[in-house]
Parts: sequence; C-alpha cells; structure tokens
Amino acid sequence: MSLTIEVSHILPERIHLRLLNPDAYTIDRVIRVDVNGTRTLRTLDGQLPSAAAVLDIDDFEYALTGTITYTAYRNTGAAAATATVSMSPPMFPHVVLIAAPLYPPDGRTLADGSLDPNAITFAISWDATREARSTVHQVIGRPDPVAVLRPAALQAGSITLIGPDYLTVEQLAAQLGQARVWMLRQADVPGLDLYFVVTGLRLNNAEPLHWQLEVSFAEVAWPNGSYVAVTVWTYAELAAGYGDYNVVASSFVDYLDLLEKRPIA
Repeated sequence: MSLTIEVSHILPERIHLRLLNPDAYTIDRVIRVDVNGTRTLRTLDGQLPSAAAVLDIDDFEYALTGTITYTAYRNTGAAAATATVSMSPPMFPHVVLIAAPLYPPDGRTLADGSLDPNAITFAISWDATREARSTVHQVIGRPDPVAVLRPAALQAGSITLIGPDYLTVEQLAAQLGQARVWMLRQADVPGLDLYFVVTGLRLNNAEPLHWQLEVSFAEVAWPNGSYVAVTVWTYAELAAGYGDYNVVASSFVDYLDLLEKRPIA
C-alpha cells in the first residue's frame, strides 16, 4: 500500500486532508492546483517534511469553484499521491469569505449563501484598477515618443460590504483593521479571488437600517509563511463534519481532543 490522500470535512472555510503514509515516504510538500493558480499548500510550522504514518493538513485558501487537485511530493521530487475535488456545480453557492492565510481564526464569512440581507454581511460591489507603469517621453526632434516599458501594477480598488446593523459592520471594520494579509474567497466568479492588504476603511449608513463598509485594498503577492494552529471551531463546523452526538463521541477520545480538533485516527 502506497501513500494516499483522503479529502474530508469540505467546508467553505477549509478542506481537511489526511495523508496516509504506510511506507514512510518523506513527504516534502503538497501542491494545490485550482482556478486561482498553482500553489504550495500552506502548513503548520515544521509540519513538512514528514515521514509520519498519518499527516493531517487543513487548506484554508482553496478556490470555492472549479476543480481542485492536490499532489503530494516526496523529498526526491517524485509525485507520491494525487486527490481531486470538484466544486462544480458550486458546492457553496453565493458564499463570500475574507480569509486570513497566516492566521485562519481571524477569517470572516461575509455571505453564507442564504442571501438574507438582514442576517449577514455580504459583498455588494467591486471596483478595481491596475495602474500602468510604462512611461512615455517626448523627445525633441523626433515625432514618435520613447516608451519605457514596465509591467502594470497589481489590482487596487475597493470592495463595498453592507450589513444588517452598525455593530456588525463596525466589528468587521475592527477585524479588517488588524495587521494582516487577507484573501478574498468567493464562489460565484471564477478567478476573482485575491490576496490583499487594507489601505482604508470607510463606514456609512447607506440606508436607514443598513450600514455600509467600503474597504480600500491593494492586491499583494501570495504571502510566505506557515499558518498558526486553529484550536477553536464552531458548532456549525462540528455538525457539518460529524452529524450527531453519537458520532462525535465515537470520533474523539475526550473533550480536549474535540476542542483542539484531534479526531481518533
């Protein structure tokens, strides 16, 4: 029996991977390919390389649309196992999240798919531009200009969000005010996801009963680094993954293991 990748706990916030490695291969990295591109899967600090018989990895950055392929590579460079997940048709339609790649607990679900504007905060508009960096110089004595070519900048613009009340939107503004690289993840527009930093926050009441938050952003490159451990999770995640109390009781040794997401192998 060789290395296999089991995919489980597919939630909007994360996909859980379990690598079963009975031959004790040294696994150097896991690569994810989806509509957003090809990336090395982010792991906990020191988690890879590893020759452990069972290795649990969470992916908090996968695309919510299209096909996702995970490939585990040995330290020799050889591909050891592959697993594929199809998100089409959309498994989580109309879901919008702002993830914190290096600090997953700081992520926030903006729209859970219910489309209830009185209960959720959700993206209502998108406005982005890419600044051209090439310059054109007019030279005396020649009719054509001299162009100095430079690649265009990444996107910058604003995402406008609306919430049911002031407190909800103010809490979101406070959260986005942290010193973090964020990631927009959404299910409706393939390829729109991006990593960004917040450059401004503007709050106003667009309607008498609704408050609006304009998030000015600048797109940045994929942030390097491991992610911090996630030791807190919600009842919604628990219910989605385990169904009822009997399944929970048979899946965890004790309450501490439940709190820290350590199911019985």
